[in-house]
Amino acid sequence: LVLLGWLASSCPAGALTVSIEPGFRSQWVGPGVEFIEDSTTYLTHDDVRQRSDWQIFDGHEVNFSFSDSVFWLRFRVSNPRGTT
Repeated sequence: LVLLGWLASSCPAGALTVSIEPGFRSQWVGPGVEFIEDSTTYLTHDDVRQRSDWQIFDGHEVNFSFSDSVFWLRFRVSNPRGTT
């Protein structure tokens, strides 16, 4: 299983938003994160950016089990205070 994340500013309004605040360390991603399964394993970042077939994950936490596919994830990141 190869898992690649892609942070996009073009996510729909209902997509998961991870908010970066002082003291932020990590966050599980689950409901609301969008994904594309690439069973060919050949899609590039540019290919994925142009796709319109994103699916919204509605489970508890992202876990695609064992697979030879590549899974691309998309969600918003908010950093209102400019936290580094």
